[in-house]
Amino acid sequence: RIMYETVIGANIDHVDRLEYVSAALGVTAGGKVVTAFKVGNGYATLCVGADGRSSAEVRKCIRGAVVGLFTEKVKFEYIGSRLASAGRRLPEGAARLLAHALTGFDRDTEEEIVSEKLPTGRRLCLDGLETFRLGELHSRWDEMCSLASEHAGYLEDDSTMNELLRFFMDAGKSCGSRAEVFRAEGGYRLVEHTRDGRTGETVFNAFEDLLCRLIDIAPSETILNGFEYDACYIRLNTIFDAKSKFLR
Repeated sequence: RIMYETVIGANIDHVDRLEYVSAALGVTAGGKVVTAFKVGNGYATLCVGADGRSSAEVRKCIRGAVVGLFTEKVKFEYIGSRLASAGRRLPEGAARLLAHALTGFDRDTEEEIVSEKLPTGRRLCLDGLETFRLGELHSRWDEMCSLASEHAGYLEDDSTMNELLRFFMDAGKSCGSRAEVFRAEGGYRLVEHTRDGRTGETVFNAFEDLLCRLIDIAPSETILNGFEYDACYIRLNTIFDAKSKFLR
């Protein structure tokens, strides 16, 4: 039987990127692939194998996983690092929210950039790809962070930050997705409905963690259940134009 195999490598410091790709393949390719890690001499590899009859589908899943790696994980870490070291630093909470919002901003364009730069062979070095082919992304991200740093004084105001986050959410809404948030004793339960029909549920103890997740998924519809008319409700309603059920 013909087998399909791709090898993806990274510096040992970036083994978490290979883990991201492996986890993404577990979702998109399911039982169609087998993966194996190998680490040695400061370098790590992820081997992805599949039945040759599934090669076209698996190649598509691998490309999607690598695109997601750079436009989500790598971008978030890069922007978070730059905001933390900016000349005029934002308050920690504001910097965290802004990093999540900027990560989702203009994602479609950046997904196209990464997709166009991906090589077609069966061996891929993530570090080489980033250094030699994806410099355009770093330039875009540096510009975003510079603008945020220049306007840090304005973003210290909660109402201004909320309006900025609302702008990012309106610009990057995931069409067809829905989020339901249930206020419960001591926390928040988030039920996500993706545009491809998948459903997931997460419980958050901290409001800021819930807010960051909602910014990440940018739902086209947000429904709040069991909230009081308090600061948390007002902030969610301002940023996500949320609908309310069972407002206490």
